Amino acid sequence: MYRRGLALLLAGVILLPLLAGCGEKQTGNTPTESTGAAVAGTAGTGEAGAGIPPDGDPDRVTCQGSYTRADGDMEAVVATVEGGELTNGLLQVFYWMEVAAYRQAGHEIQPEDSLGLDQQPCEIDSTVNSWQQYFLQRALTTWHSAQALTIQGEEQGLPTEEAYQPDESRHEEYMTGMPATEVLYGYNNNYTINSLHQAYLDNIPAMLEDLAREHGFADASQLARDLAGISLQTLEDFVRLYNTGYMYFTALSYSIDPSEEEVESFYNQHASDFPGTEKTVDIRLMLLVPQELPVEEKKSWEPTEAVTEPPMTVEIGPDGTVTCPEALWENCLDQARDLVKEYETTLKLRAYRGNENTAEGLFAELANKYSRDESTALDGGAYDGLRQGQLPEVLDSWCFDDSRQIGDMEILRTDLGYCVVYFCGSRTEGMAQAREALKQELAAEQILQARENYPARIDYSAISLGTAEQTGDVSWGDLLYPDVGHQRYTQVPLYLQQDYPDTKYGAYPIRTNGCGITTLAMLASYMSDTELTPPAMCERYGSFSYSTGTDGFLFSIAPGELGFYLKEQTYDWRIAKEAMKEGYIVVTIQQRGYWTGGGHYLLLEKLLDDDTVQVRDSNIFNYSKLEGHDVDRFPWSTIPANGYGYWIYQNKVVTIPACHRCGEGSSSVITGEYLCRKCQAALERRNAYLCTAGETETAAQ
Repeated sequence: MYRRGLALLLAGVILLPLLAGCGEKQTGNTPTESTGAAVAGTAGTGEAGAGIPPDGDPDRVTCQGSYTRADGDMEAVVATVEGGELTNGLLQVFYWMEVAAYRQAGHEIQPEDSLGLDQQPCEIDSTVNSWQQYFLQRALTTWHSAQALTIQGEEQGLPTEEAYQPDESRHEEYMTGMPATEVLYGYNNNYTINSLHQAYLDNIPAMLEDLAREHGFADASQLARDLAGISLQTLEDFVRLYNTGYMYFTALSYSIDPSEEEVESFYNQHASDFPGTEKTVDIRLMLLVPQELPVEEKKSWEPTEAVTEPPMTVEIGPDGTVTCPEALWENCLDQARDLVKEYETTLKLRAYRGNENTAEGLFAELANKYSRDESTALDGGAYDGLRQGQLPEVLDSWCFDDSRQIGDMEILRTDLGYCVVYFCGSRTEGMAQAREALKQELAAEQILQARENYPARIDYSAISLGTAEQTGDVSWGDLLYPDVGHQRYTQVPLYLQQDYPDTKYGAYPIRTNGCGITTLAMLASYMSDTELTPPAMCERYGSFSYSTGTDGFLFSIAPGELGFYLKEQTYDWRIAKEAMKEGYIVVTIQQRGYWTGGGHYLLLEKLLDDDTVQVRDSNIFNYSKLEGHDVDRFPWSTIPANGYGYWIYQNKVVTIPACHRCGEGSSSVITGEYLCRKCQAALERRNAYLCTAGETETAAQ
């Protein structure tokens, strides 16, 4: 990314905590000139082309001095990208959204209100002659970005890992027509719009009606006329295209994860752009609150007049402050010490069994199980990116001590209870901003690459621009998928053992001995919303591989390390079935019988109303011999007949109560606004798309 592009990305990074970025309304930032109808209504009016002569170059936006046409043909096609067409009608939305976004951002340099945009030289871009040309060029580029990404998603999909080497003839024989191919890794170019994204696209008409009412319009048709002087159908087409491109861009962006070395190198190259020295910390926290002790009953041999102590009570204030006798505090401290001992003992046991990288994951398990901090307990007590002053004083002092090291753990008393704290790491504000800027730069390169893959042909001579009142303040961000809910996978993905013919699981081939690790990969990918493929799991957990298959202990210890949690392990199918009725996912191991000739792990995703179960089965050969795969459901009776172990998992975490974006923003432990890591990533994606979709490579230099 060139210098100007970097500056734009940095602006987006800095604005993340404010939930605003390029193309979204700025809060607390008043434009230097008036906005609304007085500006947009006059833009493009007056004598066409007055003062801005055309240069006649058919390949540049400067071709025409003015594009304003009172009688322009809105059905005329003005640009194409392979099968995608841009009409004048659709162009109006892209153009007027660019005008509105610039006005709403409150830039210091603004076009004059008294003149049309086609009559004023543009002071901020030397590649164009007028403000109208500037906004038109951005509009064409934003459309090109959305269209190119949409086509790339359809034609190229997503890359697969090198180890993925499916036998196409076997796929054709066993998987053709199977409903499970909808979620099969690598199938159909490895990309489909997920169900949450599709639901948003299907709901566009209702969304626009709601947006219209929020901005004081009678209906969505009036909003469309005010926003860009177009029909409601054209506005709906715009929103669908703009978001379809974003949804594929979202899928691409998941692969962006620069290493610490790459971030440090980027920071060193641009150190002057990241001057922040303030430190932020990541921790996991387990809150233990003093509990009332049960009243001891009078013994039968005690005299009637024996004196009994009054019960000791605990009072918890609205802010979480605890008031209770000191004896209860001592009892709470004992509980904290016992949990630390349990942690240390279990850690040694797991290391003995060959799993040495489990420290933070084990702490997360305990926090999930025992912490009384409802704001993050379901997420293993994680608090990321905390600034000094957000924690109670005793925690603040400990966490921000310069001597603190990753893995440090301490029991600290606060007014809320005893906190067992695990230190996960720290970074300076400048380094954090460098990481986000680098990620956004890499994301921007993906948009540029899509445009290069699918170049646009633009007929500047056919372009006509009308006028728009723009009395509202609708922004790009209002029309972009909100990205709250954080589900990369809305269904459990399917991995097949046989698609990795050269991958070893420990000392054995995954294609014959890897049903367990492949099932874990499916479970972990879904639960953590991270692509954790079978080869990645084999590399991490190869020590759990034996000649007879996978050590079932793996399904108990791996979840905490991977970002989700075991609810219960049982050998009773009735308990497993009741859990599935409540919506929990279950992994089972099956003995010789219906599912296998030896032993086989299965993931049970859903129990359906007709007492059938949706199964994710890693063995491709079962798809030809088990009829249930034809309809993606099996009678429940096929499960307990040969099942002898069941692991029940807590529901997938998609929102964090402590987060002020996806949750209620409520936490008694910290003060100030807090963004969970998934919301942080979502805002990075949105800002990268909003800031760079309209940036030309020339303008960024």
